[in-house]
Amino acid sequence: MENDLPKYRWVIVAMTSLTNLLGISLIGTGVTAVLLYTIKDSLSLTGVQVGLLSGAQSLVMWSAVFMGILADKYGVRKVCGIGLIITSFSALLRGFTLDFWTFFLASMLCGIGTIIFIPNPPKLLRAWFTSKELGLANGINMAGVGAGSAIAATITALYVLPAVGSWNMVYVVYSIPSFIGVILWWLLVRDNPPGKISKKTSSPFLSGFSHVAKLRSVQILAIERVFAGLSMVAFASFLPFLLQMHGFSMQEAGLMTSTRMWLNTIGAFTIPVLSDRIKKRKPLFMLCTFFEFFSCLLMIVNVPIVLWIAPMLYGFFGGGRGSLSLTITTEDVGPALGGTALGFLMTLGNIVGFAGSMIVGYLIDLYGSFSAPFLFSAITAGIMMVVSVAIKETYVQKK
Repeated sequence: MENDLPKYRWVIVAMTSLTNLLGISLIGTGVTAVLLYTIKDSLSLTGVQVGLLSGAQSLVMWSAVFMGILADKYGVRKVCGIGLIITSFSALLRGFTLDFWTFFLASMLCGIGTIIFIPNPPKLLRAWFTSKELGLANGINMAGVGAGSAIAATITALYVLPAVGSWNMVYVVYSIPSFIGVILWWLLVRDNPPGKISKKTSSPFLSGFSHVAKLRSVQILAIERVFAGLSMVAFASFLPFLLQMHGFSMQEAGLMTSTRMWLNTIGAFTIPVLSDRIKKRKPLFMLCTFFEFFSCLLMIVNVPIVLWIAPMLYGFFGGGRGSLSLTITTEDVGPALGGTALGFLMTLGNIVGFAGSMIVGYLIDLYGSFSAPFLFSAITAGIMMVVSVAIKETYVQKK
């Protein structure tokens, strides 16, 4: 069966991973998370304003379901290509912002481009890969997300910021490889293998959404995504900020964050590959949610070595869960409505992600505490862990 698949499928998955790295995570939450404490001091922001900036991208991501529907109708290549153009311009614009509101609006623009792109690569990969390789493909795809944030955390504070002299110019510098990724996407990506009929939906605009939203398996995944979105805020958007607030230097916080993200990249790749090998998705998904919950609890322990270990655990298993979630969704729904289903789930996740950013910002203002945001993460991660028991096993072995 695999011998009948075109080798060009590896170019497709490489491009989804590369553009996730250059055009989404590097210039999005990756660099912003590292610079957030510096931006707070530069613009004299409150904790709530920090939460708004951290969640600005998520604020517009309620539209993810519509972007998935657009990709189902018009193709992933065109829709995602437009999204990448928007994110690249948003990075450039953030380089010229001087106050809270202009930065907030530029970040919202980045969110628009991100949500046009992010739900749709798994649909593309489902068209090019069978179930036997789909976990691997989604792992490579999601590895780009982790690698972009890891690179931002590794080099921003140590090299890029000292070299360019201001946080504004960091965004300008990072917009350059992002635009290169845009060009490569339009040149190399194709929606379907040669000779395969495109499965674009011809149904009315919202009928696909209605069908997907009624599926019990998707409803369970939606509940899981809500609590995943809430639990990950402290780690995904606030970790460098909270570490610096706790007394770590910007360089130390960047290194700790980059370690988490490199392990996120490894987990996003290795755990789905393992699920391909054992021909099971659900047991590994449940294992990942347990370690995410455990990692959140560890962050409340005020011991330096634990503050290194807990983000590493969260990164590895969080990356694995994220990749498995994409694989489970596309296997369950199928490629024709895969964009719609992922868009629906990401809409919920991003709405609560914005709410979570506001809650964490409020907790920082209210308690001035390092532990309070992670206690909130632990509670929501615990609920996510319980919900994972009800998730459907979707691996199907082709005969």
